[in-house]
Amino acid sequence: MRDKKKWIVVFLKNKLISLDSILPLALEINQCCNYKFYFIVWQYESYKSIIEDNVVMRDMALSIGQIVCPSQQNKGTISNKINKIITLANVLVKLYLNKSYIFHFGALDQYPLMILTKIINKKKIVQCESSLTGRYVKNIQDSVASRNNIIEIPMLQQRSTQENFDNYKRFSYPINNSGILIGFDLAWNWFKHPDAISCKKLVFSEKRKAKKYFNFMLERSNYYLNQEGLTGLEKNKTIVIVLGHYGDGQGEYRNKLLYEALTVLKNLDLNIIIKPHIFCDMNSVESIVKNSKCVNSKIYYTKIHPQILQEVSFGGLFVNNSTIRCDYKDMGFPVIQYNGGMTDKVITDKCSVIICSDQNQLADSLKLLMKNPENNILKEGKEFIDGCKKVGKIFNC
Repeated sequence: MRDKKKWIVVFLKNKLISLDSILPLALEINQCCNYKFYFIVWQYESYKSIIEDNVVMRDMALSIGQIVCPSQQNKGTISNKINKIITLANVLVKLYLNKSYIFHFGALDQYPLMILTKIINKKKIVQCESSLTGRYVKNIQDSVASRNNIIEIPMLQQRSTQENFDNYKRFSYPINNSGILIGFDLAWNWFKHPDAISCKKLVFSEKRKAKKYFNFMLERSNYYLNQEGLTGLEKNKTIVIVLGHYGDGQGEYRNKLLYEALTVLKNLDLNIIIKPHIFCDMNSVESIVKNSKCVNSKIYYTKIHPQILQEVSFGGLFVNNSTIRCDYKDMGFPVIQYNGGMTDKVITDKCSVIICSDQNQLADSLKLLMKNPENNILKEGKEFIDGCKKVGKIFNC
């Protein structure tokens, strides 16, 4: 029988990447240690996006706990402040129960939530890396306060080589308010904090290959694909386009790249699944699609999680620097990055697998992939990893 007194409270960032990144670990902890999760989203717009537009993440989170938002639309400032106080009171009640923890991505290192560190046992506080793929910083000097030689908190959420980091050992560090550090790569800079030696540490390198997360995707993929009318598509005739920001005032080059990519896909007679970013101007995207003269019956807009879309497509096409590229690469799913020769705009990195600088290169690359579509890792089920032993050591279960 589930122990209802075992809770993990998660203070999410307003960007959805924090929820998307923590879910593989959260599902593993729930499976292995019977913890329930209390996900707190402070910004109403982000909460609404989870509930309405990111159905896979929503269902995954609700399968192991609750999602709450103290801020409500059309409510006054006083009402929302009262809701926040009530929410924090609920948090304190949960944390004073046995074996409960609080996860954060830096929220407890800043006011006003830093106050909680004065009344909660440090052993119950867990600092988490906010992105599965991480962000490498090459020049730590850019992240060091120039006047006081203090390494700033945002830099600790990034990654760097040990050699690079050691050049700044003499600088001051922010206080570490957490007794447990959880990252997805050993290069995470919080692991290099001088106080890290006294903390419990977990490198959850399993990420999206964690067993419970993997099985959730496998068992429910057909349901979500059915909901969006995507089950009848031929895998070797279907491509996924994962979009970043559009209509944000800085994306004229992205509009051009998307248009050029769409004309190539149209000429290859492909089914096109478009997965927009949460803050994507769909009017702008639909206008580009219309101008490219793609056949309407070949275009599918979806809110499904990008990982599930691997089942019905032979690759992911990008005209921007999305972190989804890294997820696809880790899962062995083909990543095609089209930059149209704009190497100063579309940056390539370790997650850029197939790079196409013009439309001919793009067409040739797609034709090769269409002939030999990769096996679907969700169907094969060979790559998942059981993380219970690792998780159990940290949470004593």
